Amino acid sequence: MMRFRLTPGVEESEFLLADRAVQEDFAYQQPGLLRRTTARADDDSWLVIDLWPVSYTHLDVYKRQAYGHLARAVYAPIYDLPGDLGRYDVAVFASILLHLRDPFRALEQAAAVTDDTIVVVEPLGVPAEDIDRPILFWNPTESANPNGWWLLTPGVITNMLAVLGFPNSTVTYHRQYFRPETAPGSEPVEATLFTVVARRD
Repeated sequence: MMRFRLTPGVEESEFLLADRAVQEDFAYQQPGLLRRTTARADDDSWLVIDLWPVSYTHLDVYKRQAYGHLARAVYAPIYDLPGDLGRYDVAVFASILLHLRDPFRALEQAAAVTDDTIVVVEPLGVPAEDIDRPILFWNPTESANPNGWWLLTPGVITNMLAVLGFPNSTVTYHRQYFRPETAPGSEPVEATLFTVVARRD
């Protein structure tokens, strides 16, 4: 993960063009790279995240050695989180709700143990006039992608989170490249995603 600001005088369009070249010509040629995301924050800083496969055991050991973290992985059904899970400041849903049978119930479970902020990232695939509407689209790929049950709008996410006690939302948009799971050997394609950051009162 890398966070930075553009050098004064460098245009955003120049940076995005260079970033796209890095993604297409270099990043996705690296064996094992799962996903690379570039996003601009509200304060005009930039964030680049590269996701690589790492075993949970290796990650836990690394976190403990490098940072003294005591974090642990918990495996549980999202619709029935264990009562002894504890409380958290932030919950993150990174392009997962579209894959779940009941996105609201999953958010409800996380909201019950989250004290401050819920972050949701999802693909944006709706027309501009539907962005703020609180709607879900069922089976948007008409079963071409058997793993994506829903297409969610920013409006439905902010509405769900408000109902769950997180009414203060901001929505941002970014582009990233990925390899479609229905065509794993294909060239990376560009997708627009949205991020909702919702806070309690």
